[in-house]
Amino acid sequence: MRGPAGGKLTAEQLRRIAWKAGGTWGDDRDWLHFAPRILELFALGAFDDPTLLDTTFGRLKMAVAGWPAEDRAVVESFRFALWQDFLAAWPTAMAAEDMVVALSGLGEDPQPYLEIWSAGPSLAAARHLASFVAGYVVPVPDESRCIEAWMASYAPLRLLDTARAATTDTNVIAEIDAATARIREYVAYRADRPEGRASP
Repeated sequence: MRGPAGGKLTAEQLRRIAWKAGGTWGDDRDWLHFAPRILELFALGAFDDPTLLDTTFGRLKMAVAGWPAEDRAVVESFRFALWQDFLAAWPTAMAAEDMVVALSGLGEDPQPYLEIWSAGPSLAAARHLASFVAGYVVPVPDESRCIEAWMASYAPLRLLDTARAATTDTNVIAEIDAATARIREYVAYRADRPEGRASP
């Protein structure tokens, strides 16, 4: 995967290949040859297209379906490592909502990613959560119940509370307070719905 000058292929050089290899260009083996570098560029933030990330993970899942379990586990571990690195950085090239959709594509359960989010009480993770909550209006249908249950579990509120206590930045505090208020409103709304009430 060397470029013309002997260095690694750049995002610009790989962008069309990432979309076309294995489809209109070559076969799946050709795409797999470039897949490690494509994933590396996402990890570095050089690729920031959530649709391409979703497509890449979907293709990778199908490509490795017949591999030995230990090899599939290596591929799977990259997804979690990418998510952890994403949560540890702010700002990032992609939004948390786009990352969750891409990582949990093709029917994957988003719960493990939400648990990692809850367990990473860093300021960056909290700011991603605040941004996610600010734009969270209509969830992706296949994920809605899982994400809604997570939002009502108080784990996101604990993450926000921890981050708020660790910063004196008034702008960040305002972001966190807005997200906290929005989550509390949602939890109250959910509790008032007939399906959200506990059985007597």
